[in-house]
Amino acid sequence: MNNIQFDKYGLANNEGIIRVYNIDPVTGEYLNSTDELLVAGIGLPQYSYLDEPFVSRAGFAVCRRDGEWQYIEDHRGETAYVKHSGAEQIMSELGPIPAELTLLKPMAIYDKWHDDRWVTDKNAEHQAEVDTAKIEKQQRDEQAKDEIVRLSDAIEFGIELDDDRDRLTAWRKYRILLNRVDIETAPNIQWPEQPE
Repeated sequence: MNNIQFDKYGLANNEGIIRVYNIDPVTGEYLNSTDELLVAGIGLPQYSYLDEPFVSRAGFAVCRRDGEWQYIEDHRGETAYVKHSGAEQIMSELGPIPAELTLLKPMAIYDKWHDDRWVTDKNAEHQAEVDTAKIEKQQRDEQAKDEIVRLSDAIEFGIELDDDRDRLTAWRKYRILLNRVDIETAPNIQWPEQPE
């Protein structure tokens, strides 16, 4: 390659081929090198530099910032988590992880960020288990009520089957036991056995 000299304005004094290092115009990230033919009076292509960039390094991007090459943290494509909610966010920009994010993944749905780590909120976890148990208890109760009404109707109108009276008794007993279940003991609930 020819040795090109530049004037104080950055324009070539002579013709020749020179290697330049190109950057992304938005991020300043080093992209590639190209050999450029310059004629006298022409400067370097836009977003190109003569000084060789740093060698690439894992976890960093080589960028042109403040007139020099710099290593900038590169977490693009990594999953980060919002500290106040645990929501996932894929990193898409160069630079350090913002203060409101962490690369540490919550281990449980009820984890809360506390002192630079995730801690399971046992109260929230228990309340969710109680809420789930409450729904299950309501569903079981509705099923029992439907069975009791169906069997009671058959008996009242004298069209019951041979075992309807025994089944009605079993469903009533089941419903009584079901109503005694303390959902606050969730998730360790012993549900009464449902009649067949």
